[in-house]
Amino acid sequence: MINLLEDLKQEYDLTLVLIAHDLAVIRHMSDRVAVMYLGEIVEEGDTAALYDAPFHPYTQALMRAIPIPSPRARKAAVKLDGDVPSPLSPPSGCRFHTRCPLADERCAVERPVLQDVASGRRVACHYWQRVAEEETAALAEPEASQAARRRLSLYRDRSERQQNSVPQSEP
Repeated sequence: MINLLEDLKQEYDLTLVLIAHDLAVIRHMSDRVAVMYLGEIVEEGDTAALYDAPFHPYTQALMRAIPIPSPRARKAAVKLDGDVPSPLSPPSGCRFHTRCPLADERCAVERPVLQDVASGRRVACHYWQRVAEEETAALAEPEASQAARRRLSLYRDRSERQQNSVPQSEP
């Protein structure tokens, strides 16, 4: 199915909207990514930039939750305490504040707007700069950079295996 969608996209110059939880498929098929939490976009941007250095705490937690098979290459997971709030009755302010490690009173009352933060990149977080600085510092460490490269390599490998396991239809 993934190969068919890719072929149609290229043959007819289509734009597809893909909604998925499989981060490898998203990485493989997407030029741009929008990350949502409780029905609202919290970060969007170029796929490579977003996967390499996420700016929103939720996006960062998603990326760090991806398993890395080598114990030496693992990054510390971002722990998200608490339960996911009901989408029928989302919390006031930032929807992620009940689970965010950076949240304070401002987050509980003031809803962050999706703002342009870099070329083609938008984030809805009051403290995205702090997350970006921490992610940039982590990627500057040799072991962390190696872990990030391994994580991205795993995405590509998994996507290729999925692509190769799908039987090709004959014309």
